[in-house]
Amino acid sequence: MRKGMALALTLLAVGLAVLAGPRLVVDPEVYDFGTVAEGLMVEAVFTLTNAGDAPLEFSRQPATSCGCTSAPLPKSVLAPGESMELVAYFDSTNFGGRQIRKYVYVYTNDPTGERRTLAIVGYVRDAAPYESSASTLHAGFYILIDLRTPEEYARGHLLGAINIPFPALTAWLDRLPKRLT
Repeated sequence: MRKGMALALTLLAVGLAVLAGPRLVVDPEVYDFGTVAEGLMVEAVFTLTNAGDAPLEFSRQPATSCGCTSAPLPKSVLAPGESMELVAYFDSTNFGGRQIRKYVYVYTNDPTGERRTLAIVGYVRDAAPYESSASTLHAGFYILIDLRTPEEYARGHLLGAINIPFPALTAWLDRLPKRLT
């Protein structure tokens, strides 16, 4: 009888030790964005909660299964009961006409598993001819600058050109997109 009671107490203590500590709960573990047009940026929001009784530590930034996906972690420690949102970004450019499944790997000190796999799923339809992706629009972005004096510009200029007199050009460079300067 004493041996049975000792065994039961030992098993109970071991069971409680396993339950103690940090515990990561993710909602949802699979984010289904439905259907999007190619070229759109999908934002998948995952709620990470520490359901344990010790601080949950994220040992590093999340990894992803593809360069088209990123998931910057807003903080590295969650107190017991604390939650935060992890926003994962999926760039659907070049995935038109395909069902996709991309993964985000979260690394913690959760004793039940150091790596948790989250998924982003959905269908990327081909973009219509009149729908351009952000990367296509950015690649085709040009500014036509007329460097003549305002008087010369007023006498005649190309449609769509903006007038920045040459002496003022340096002051304008900070306003232009960095890849153009």
